Amino acid sequence: MSTRTRNTRRAAVAAALGTALILAPATATAGAAPFVPGGRDAHTAQTPTIAYGPACAGEVTGFARAASEAPGTVDFGVSGGFFGISGDGKPCAVRATVHWTNLTTGRHGAVSGLARGNLPGLGENQSGFSKHVTTGRGTVRFSVTTDRPHLAQPAVTIRTY
Repeated sequence: MSTRTRNTRRAAVAAALGTALILAPATATAGAAPFVPGGRDAHTAQTPTIAYGPACAGEVTGFARAASEAPGTVDFGVSGGFFGISGDGKPCAVRATVHWTNLTTGRHGAVSGLARGNLPGLGENQSGFSKHVTTGRGTVRFSVTTDRPHLAQPAVTIRTY
């Protein structure tokens, strides 16, 4: 790969991440339920990311809910909002992964799936994933990554009982 091609790709990635950073605050969920860090419900900060397609960028947000009716289990998931041209006629998408660690027991794992969607107000084509995981009882820390260039956000904790 030539230096010129490499520099062009770097510039494109930098521009897409810059766009994602600008758009991420605009994609915040209006009226989202408040949560207590370390409580039974938590969500990550919006993670700016490039998505699949010739010109797609946006954000993903991870969430977790510790089920009171099933001690030691957590529902992890991700939602996304993107802007751009996907190339397949559907909203832009990215594969996102929730990484988790039970700080009490040392148990850890990851779940992943596709997050797809338009920015709020540009259509109701948003989808993500939610997976039920047996983490064990204790304090669970989780974070979100994508398989495309993204800006990592701090991990969040919840409690399972």
